[in-house]
Amino acid sequence: ASMRNFYKKTIEGFMLQSVPDKQIENNIFSLYKQLMTSYFKEKQLIPNGNLIELKFEDFEVNTMNELNRIYSELDISGFERAKNKITSYLSSVSDYKKNKYNLTHEIITSIKRKWDFTIKKWDYDIPSELIFLK
Repeated sequence: ASMRNFYKKTIEGFMLQSVPDKQIENNIFSLYKQLMTSYFKEKQLIPNGNLIELKFEDFEVNTMNELNRIYSELDISGFERAKNKITSYLSSVSDYKKNKYNLTHEIITSIKRKWDFTIKKWDYDIPSELIFLK
């Protein structure tokens, strides 16, 4: 939903012809699958200590601990120096409300079917805060 929203608000304005919504959805499904397939295939080429994976949900809930873990696991210095600025920034965006997306049952079914390989690999599920349209 986020990518579709990005597409509609950003890319569509630069197009010389219109593209049906169904084609946009198919393109998004296809590109994500290509991207993640390549990532899973090639991530072992990244040297140990140069990659960290985390769930966005964990990052949202425990941002400072996750940032500390990122700095630590990637052996990046300066977390203690940056801590106050990070805390200040997080305070400045504490009232931010995430976008809500309206998805049809058909789109949810397509997500589960077409992206099943990533959903299972990362033990994800469709977020409960999504709004379903009939």
